[in-house]
Amino acid sequence: MLNAFYSREDGNLNFFHAPDPVNGQTVFSADSGEVTSHECGHAILDALRPSFLNAWSPDPAAFHESFGDCMSILMALQDDATVAKCVDQTGGDLSKDNCVANNGENMGIVINHKAGKNVTGGDYGRTARNDFSWSDPSDLPAKTTYDKLSSEPHSFSRLWTGSFYDVLKGIADREMAAGKSPKDALRAAGDEGLRIYANLFKTARRAISPIARWRRRWSVRRAE
Repeated sequence: MLNAFYSREDGNLNFFHAPDPVNGQTVFSADSGEVTSHECGHAILDALRPSFLNAWSPDPAAFHESFGDCMSILMALQDDATVAKCVDQTGGDLSKDNCVANNGENMGIVINHKAGKNVTGGDYGRTARNDFSWSDPSDLPAKTTYDKLSSEPHSFSRLWTGSFYDVLKGIADREMAAGKSPKDALRAAGDEGLRIYANLFKTARRAISPIARWRRRWSVRRAE
């Protein structure tokens, strides 16, 4: 299968492969730095906030997926070759289609080839370039489409990823306005984005699962 996942129970990251039905080439999910960064992101977030995986609300599950995608973006901005390609594609304007925003291009192409149509929105698995707005997941459809949010975590995650990407774009724009080259501006955005994420989880709320919340309330009542 063409997939990858983090397993807390096994303490590992798992990667797979599948043939492209169009050209017959075997594609390995671990060949993608974005995919490996994404799965490492799951492991890092689980270590920092283990209760996020136990939450019943769709929001923490979607945030978990977004954290992985944002890690992919931040790691891409640490790579000189990727940044250079992004500059060639955009001139530093992250509102344009680019390799930093697009996640898992090699997998996305095969997914679309297997489906026989464009089901991801482009030659990628997901992209951070979007203008989605938050809606109550209970009011959203369960079926995933690339052009609309659904309650499925990978789909709903694009809301958080797009918001963070907008922050990175704003930082890059600010740096270029201050006189930095597009390449240096993108690297600066990546560095500041890493600091933002690191500082965020020093104070981020630790989610409590419904079962844990019920047990806590029951303990308080019994004590009273």
